[in-house]
Amino acid sequence: MASGGGVHVKGVSSADSKTPVDMYVDGQTYLQQYYGAKIANPFVHSLSFVKLRKSASVISCR
Repeated sequence: MASGGGVHVKGVSSADSKTPVDMYVDGQTYLQQYYGAKIANPFVHSLSFVKLRKSASVISCR
């Protein structure tokens, strides 16, 4: 975070649910919480099934 990067987090502390939090967190650390807690699972879809749209192609032979 010394170089000014990261994710800006604003909210309240999970320790007491009252203390304000306004800080920058490393991006990898921030996103790992979603992976570990499986928060994003309902929004991740399997790519094992892909439906392609039907496209019309016209070929002219003379």
